[in-house]
Amino acid sequence: MGGTYKRRINERGQFTIPKAYRRELGIHGGDEVTVDVKDGELVVRRPVDEDELAEGYRVRAEQSKQLAAEMEHASAEATDRLGEAPGISETEE
Repeated sequence: MGGTYKRRINERGQFTIPKAYRRELGIHGGDEVTVDVKDGELVVRRPVDEDELAEGYRVRAEQSKQLAAEMEHASAEATDRLGEAPGISETEE
C-alpha cells in the first residue's frame, strides 16, 4: 500500500479510514476495530476473529503432525542407511 493519507479529525474526534486501507484490511461499515497507542502512534486494527484464529491453530497443528511424521520417516531411513549416531545407544532412547 503506497502513500500516506492525511485526515482531519472532526469536532467529535472522528476521522475516516481511507477506503484503500479498509479494503486491504477487510474492514466494512459497522465492523468493530481495536484502537491502541503503541510507541506514541495510534494503531487501528481489525479485531481477531476467534473462529478464524481457532481454525488457524487447527491447520498449524495438522501441519506439525505431518512434519513430525515425515521427520520420523526420514530419521528411520537415515538410521537404516547410516546406523545409529555415534554416542547413542538404544537404551538412551
